[in-house]
Amino acid sequence: MLTGVPGLYRWLAERYPKCVIDAVEALPQHVGGVRIDVDTSGPNPNGVEYDNLYLDMNGIIHPACHPEDLPAPESEEEMYLAIFKYIDRRAHTTPNPCLSALDASVSQGRHTCC
Repeated sequence: MLTGVPGLYRWLAERYPKCVIDAVEALPQHVGGVRIDVDTSGPNPNGVEYDNLYLDMNGIIHPACHPEDLPAPESEEEMYLAIFKYIDRRAHTTPNPCLSALDASVSQGRHTCC
């Protein structure tokens, strides 16, 4: 997901249609009320390995703080655990280093830099 630059995602998707795919994700199983996480050491379920992975951190942080299908984290530690768990799931789709970018609104960026 690309945010912050109007029309950039549409431009990329139209110019490079192979850069956007529907990803298949193996989900954890629940057996007897116990969650069994996915074995990420196996092959990628999409049948393709990616060279690089770029993450929009705003698209990760917001859902971790305000999940749609779960109660909101009760502490900052739970929020960070949700963020790291999501990144860990995504990082297993590529053998190369995971590149990420964290952006904020202009006023927030100025506030933290000055």
